[in-house]
Amino acid sequence: MRTTNLTATAVIKLQKEVNSLGSWMTNAQGDFRTLYARLMAEAYFDRFSNEVSALSQFTTDLEIGLATLAAGKLPPQLFPPKVLGKVLTNVLSEHPTG
Repeated sequence: MRTTNLTATAVIKLQKEVNSLGSWMTNAQGDFRTLYARLMAEAYFDRFSNEVSALSQFTTDLEIGLATLAAGKLPPQLFPPKVLGKVLTNVLSEHPTG
């Protein structure tokens, strides 16, 4: 009879441990979901931050180019020499001098 009581007690303890483990696993899944969501948010923020930096650099380059253009010069940032050469060649071929 004593063995049966010990076995029943052991089974009850084991059930409590299993329930505790199940609860821990549920909490761990929630923690992992939260961690994943935070990592994804951080990745999106980094991408957005990079895009904002690129846009800021473009705006600065455009500002410099327009200021140079206003001073009567063709800025290479806006008109790279190769592109400008192609445009001028096309213009001359469409509208010959004379």
